[in-house]
Order: sequence, then C-alpha cells, then structure tokens
Amino acid sequence: DDAVLIAGTRLWDVPGVRFDNWIAWQPNPVSKGPSTRDEGKDLKIFERELQRLDTALASLDELRAEHPDAVRIVLTHYPPCTAELDGNPVTDLIERHAPAHVVFGHLHAVRRDTETTPFGRRGATEYHLTSCDFLDFRPKLITTI
Repeated sequence: DDAVLIAGTRLWDVPGVRFDNWIAWQPNPVSKGPSTRDEGKDLKIFERELQRLDTALASLDELRAEHPDAVRIVLTHYPPCTAELDGNPVTDLIERHAPAHVVFGHLHAVRRDTETTPFGRRGATEYHLTSCDFLDFRPKLITTI
C-alpha cells in the first residue's frame, strides 16, 4: 500500500513554548514597540486548535484501518513543540496517535550558528521545520514510499 494520509490544522502558539534563542532578531523600523498579547484570548484559540488537531489525528487513525501501511503526516502552521522537542500537551497528543511526520512552518530567521539543529525525532515522529527561508527556498524530502 503506497498510501500517504495527511491531516492538519493551523495550531497556535503553544503555551510555554518559546524560540527566543533560536531566532536571529532584527530591528524593525516600522514597529511601534513590543506587541501586547491577550493571554486569555491566545489560550482560548490554542485550546480550540488543540481540539481540531485531536480531530485530525483521529481521522488519520480511522483511515489507518483501510490503509494499515500508509505513511501518516500531520501538517500545522505553528510549531507543536520547542526546537529541543520538549514535551507539552501537543506532543502528548501527537504521541498518542504516532504519525510518522509532523510538518510545520511559522518560524522565520531561525539561527544557523548553533551546534545543534532544531527539531528532529521525538518518539515515533519526525518533526520538520519547513519555513522557506530556513530551507533556503529548496524543497525538503519528507519521506519516500
């Protein structure tokens, strides 16, 4: 079975997940200063997106019955975890469903002057940052079938 099953959601900023040390921050001449965020509103959006991710993962599990050997891939816009792959409610949910790959973007100006590469394998799942500037605008092979 050469099937590939794909599901996803936008996701949102995961509470407690920060990338300050990974971003090459640049001054922004049009910025009016630090943004003010409504943490209550952000948490509500995150919880809704977490439910949507749960629904998407459940749909992959249902399709697995018809395609047991299919490669399962989850797409999100926001990263589901820290660059070091620390656990959180999103990774816990992903681990319960164990897709082969999670592909996401959102992060730009990721530093390359570190000794470690961000993201990678956590449990049965490979986490792929695919922001265009991170990949130098080159396609990334996620899997072969």
